[in-house]
Amino acid sequence: MDLYENQRSTSKIKRDASVNDRIPDGLFLACPYCGTQMYNKQLGDYRVCAKCGYGFRLQARERVALLTDNFEEMDADIEMTTPDFPGYAEKLARAKSQTDLGESVLTGVANIEGEQMALGVMDSYFMMGSLGSMTGEKITRLFEYATAHQLPVVLFTASGGARMMAAAVANKPDSMKLLAVTQLTSFSESEMQATQLTQASLVDTVTHLAAMAFQGGVD
Repeated sequence: MDLYENQRSTSKIKRDASVNDRIPDGLFLACPYCGTQMYNKQLGDYRVCAKCGYGFRLQARERVALLTDNFEEMDADIEMTTPDFPGYAEKLARAKSQTDLGESVLTGVANIEGEQMALGVMDSYFMMGSLGSMTGEKITRLFEYATAHQLPVVLFTASGGARMMAAAVANKPDSMKLLAVTQLTSFSESEMQATQLTQASLVDTVTHLAAMAFQGGVD
């Protein structure tokens, strides 16, 4: 009798090719400093490597949630006119979806331990924090509001410089607001000194807009 005559044939276990598609991006990551692999949630609210203490980048809304007792956003509806540049609209849509921002900076009035202030936080996840036409506009409006209401200004800077796509259409009136940071520099020097308001710029990550990053002299 053939011992294998009645043996059931077993089918091979097939790998589910779609399994990787069902794993969310960013679920697991590696610390760029010590190389430790970890589950994203292990970083905690402050997003710090448990092994070496390396601090991962925070999105603007994450930083605001950690820092403030209360925050009222300003100019949330301000968005730049989308330039007719190949692929730009798609990149902008992804940035908005990832950060829940319309531009690369979040501005508003914050309360931190009983102190009210004008707060601006740039988001390096929004196209590397690059400067679009409305970024400078929002920051300028923040300083104007602070001056009018006698509030100190705290600005977290994180920017890769002016956005190439916006610069490509710099002849359009809307894009000329890229110059708002230059306006801000002279504005903050004259108006802030005249009104004796306090300002501080904290460098969150590499910032290529030196006039803005170091205006307050704090890093």
